[in-house]
Amino acid sequence: MTNPFPELLIFSLLAPTLLRLTLGVFIILLGYSKLKEDSKGVTNFFESLGFKPAKYYVQTLAFAEIAMGVALFVGFLTQIAALVVAIITFVSFIVTVRHPETGLRKPSEYALFFVISISLVLTGAGLLAIDLPL
Repeated sequence: MTNPFPELLIFSLLAPTLLRLTLGVFIILLGYSKLKEDSKGVTNFFESLGFKPAKYYVQTLAFAEIAMGVALFVGFLTQIAALVVAIITFVSFIVTVRHPETGLRKPSEYALFFVISISLVLTGAGLLAIDLPL
């Protein structure tokens, strides 16, 4: 079956761009929320796993999320950043399903972030990125 709007296919590189920019903003906000004082549930969860001092590990995770979000937003090493975000969001999805008391976002949000990340790993950065297609 043919595409109903084949003339719109010239904008195919716009789709990963929109996904990359949106995911970058949300991952930056996700990391920033861990730096605020209301991340006690996450800190307590890290302590229950034996990571001490837990605040150090939460801050490291937050800075990693912010760095990956910025990399996604500007389109720098997009596939690597998206792969790291996919791993972080997959683990966060598992944690939120098994331990909802951590105070993290809803599992559905992490599932969406994971799918977008995998999409970016497979499609690349799209337009307006530092990454250049080969």
